[in-house]
Amino acid sequence: MNNINRNLISYAYLAQTSRKDGDLISGLMPIFAPIAKIHTGEKFKPAEFSRYAAELYGLKINPIAIEGLTPRLEKVGILQKFQIDEKNHEYAYAPIEQEFDEVSGQEINYLLERFIDFCEAVKKTNDTLSIDEEQLKSDFLAHIVSMDFIGVLLKPEKSVRHSSNTLSLPKQPEEVKWLEDKEVKSKVEVLCAAFVSRIFKEEPDTYNLLTRITAGALLAEVVLNFQSPDVNISLTGLRMVLDAPFLMGLLNLSSEESHEATKEICDLLKEKGAELCVFQHSIDELKGNLQAVVNAFNKKEAFGPTARRLLKQSFYAYASSMKDKPEPRILSEKIRIIEAPSGTNSYQWLTQEDQDKLFRSLGFYQNKKAQEVDTESVAGVIRLRHGYRASIDKLQTSKAIFITSNPWVADKTTQCLIYNNLLAQDETPPCMSDRTIAGLLWALYGGQSGNLPSNILLANCASTLDPKPDLIRQMHTFLADIDDNQAEYFEALMTDDRAAQYLTEATLGDSLYITDENVIQILDHMKTALVEESKVEHKRQLDAVQAEHTTTVEKLEELANSTKDEKLNIESALLTTQSELRKKAALLEEREQQYKDRIKRQLMKAVQTSDEKLDRLIMLIAIGVVFGGSALSGIIGYLTTSYLFAVIGILVSLSASVIGFWRVPDIVFGKIMKEKKTKYFNKSCSDQIIDNDWEALFEVDLSKSEVNEK
Repeated sequence: MNNINRNLISYAYLAQTSRKDGDLISGLMPIFAPIAKIHTGEKFKPAEFSRYAAELYGLKINPIAIEGLTPRLEKVGILQKFQIDEKNHEYAYAPIEQEFDEVSGQEINYLLERFIDFCEAVKKTNDTLSIDEEQLKSDFLAHIVSMDFIGVLLKPEKSVRHSSNTLSLPKQPEEVKWLEDKEVKSKVEVLCAAFVSRIFKEEPDTYNLLTRITAGALLAEVVLNFQSPDVNISLTGLRMVLDAPFLMGLLNLSSEESHEATKEICDLLKEKGAELCVFQHSIDELKGNLQAVVNAFNKKEAFGPTARRLLKQSFYAYASSMKDKPEPRILSEKIRIIEAPSGTNSYQWLTQEDQDKLFRSLGFYQNKKAQEVDTESVAGVIRLRHGYRASIDKLQTSKAIFITSNPWVADKTTQCLIYNNLLAQDETPPCMSDRTIAGLLWALYGGQSGNLPSNILLANCASTLDPKPDLIRQMHTFLADIDDNQAEYFEALMTDDRAAQYLTEATLGDSLYITDENVIQILDHMKTALVEESKVEHKRQLDAVQAEHTTTVEKLEELANSTKDEKLNIESALLTTQSELRKKAALLEEREQQYKDRIKRQLMKAVQTSDEKLDRLIMLIAIGVVFGGSALSGIIGYLTTSYLFAVIGILVSLSASVIGFWRVPDIVFGKIMKEKKTKYFNKSCSDQIIDNDWEALFEVDLSKSEVNEK
């Protein structure tokens, strides 16, 4: 990128790309606009388009993938098709009239100026990086587009102090050049990562613009390189093999940022049908990593995100159990443990000679064992495919893919395989970075995965800023020489993630920058930076509270002002409502009384009816008694010969009949009479269809023929 000013508008377009449902190419219209406008009418050539995208945005786009997308570029209006003859045609850039001005070049320039201001502040205390301003801007844009901070990870550790008695093997010229390049690259990466972390906390609007560029670049690369794969495809049948660092992030054994990013990726992969796997040798690597950090922690020599979290007893217990037997936890995450194919039978898919080429393509790892494990993993995935080679737009059919948190491994092994004719440019590579996988998931499924680009960026920045062991050792050694108390204080600071990041920022990750002359100054810088950050965070929280208070007060004042004119209307409406409620209450009370009166009348009628029926029954019984007594008198008179006894008998019978007329029904049939009256009453209630809930309102005394309200 030779001219930053010329490309500001291009990055503004890049920030406006988005994932759209349907044809994903349509979401990339903003980045096509400057290319098409510059070359309107010119013949379209995929290789040149790929070069234009690299020059304008720093995007890595395969020309073969672009060629396969030509018809779709025509469909969205980027290209025009011209028929040469009946069988042949060619494409040219179409005129683009649509303007994309949601983000301006001035906003991109502001972002770059903020980065330069940040770099200048760092240079005041560390001037070991001699890079001009234009190159810094260019490198910064390249890093936020690629999210590539691998230089820090690949940079070898340095000896704390050199001794004249120390023997070391001379390095080859190419290795020396490689190390020098990585040294410069790693310092720039530290500046970029520190700036991103800073604005994430302090300038959300600026960070949002930055992540829009990052997300736009990621979307463009995966959509174009993978020939705009069909959205919402199933990943069933695809094995996603995880490397050890990625697995540590997923199992929450490294930084929290790494865990958040890896978990989101894996959850979406499983949701879409992919099978998560891990090679046994990667589990062995994970065990070794944990064993090393726990041992160093016990000796008070461990630093890094895992070591800092070991200070918590619960995490120490968790990490200790995982270093001994992580398999149950891995299986609980629905990750299948498999062996990497080996032996002569597997060489038919990839020879040992080709595997050695992959190893050499990775350059010069300081940890050769890690280089061997990465090589073995890529080779293992190739052999799992059994020679099957899937096109780039059908990656879901590629059988297996190795996910690495180290983009260097993905890039270099892919280049090596293509160079040795073991992979075509339009075929799915066996190894992909977590960044590429995140972009693919976002492009394919959208939704919550839209946070993936930001999560990956923050995780990479946190990893970049984490001080390496040689940096920690150098600080501790010089401080111990000066004052043991200072060394102990430094150890305490290193338990804080932000303090550790300030150390990397102050030294640009270069342990040789630390000397006995500046070590106290660096420590003071870390202290000051922490205090300042604490002040900024306190002010941010205070501002947030004050802003919330101000907003609340303004809303209340606005509400008060707006209700002054409405107050009378509200009061009038309230009075009207109260009047209506009183009327309704009176009406309800009147209706309730009418209801009660009606029920009482019906009950009284039922009582009266039961009384009448019972009286008739009693009358019949009494008449029967009288007739019985009269008959008895006649019989006595007929049978008695004495006139006196006959008269007495007749009088007694008649008296008994008269008395029985009134008393026999009550004495003989009293209980039956009550039951009969109740039955008559209930029958009358039923005939009148009296509501069943009358008993809640009235008491009925049938013995007294009374109905009283409760």
